[in-house]
Amino acid sequence: MGYPDGSLELTSDPFAIGSFHAIEKGILTVNAAGNTGPDFSSIQNYAPWILTVAASDIDRKFVDKLFLKNDATLVVSIYVLSS
Repeated sequence: MGYPDGSLELTSDPFAIGSFHAIEKGILTVNAAGNTGPDFSSIQNYAPWILTVAASDIDRKFVDKLFLKNDATLVVSIYVLSS
C-alpha cells in the first residue's frame, strides 16, 4: 500500500504512521490539502484514515426560504455574489 507513483510507501511515510497510531486511539487526524494535486483542481491523499479537507471558491448562489413561526417567509442565501 502506498502512493501510485511509488514515491513513498505508507509504511515509510511518517505522517501516515503517526496518524494511524492516533486513529487507533480514537483521535481523528485532519490533513489540509494544498494546491499541488496530481491534476488541475484536484487533491489526493492515500492514507484512508486521514480526513483531507480543502478550501475552494464558488461562483454560485444558493437560495432557500425559511418559514418562520409567525407565518412570515424569509429568503436566505449561504453565498452572496459580489456585483
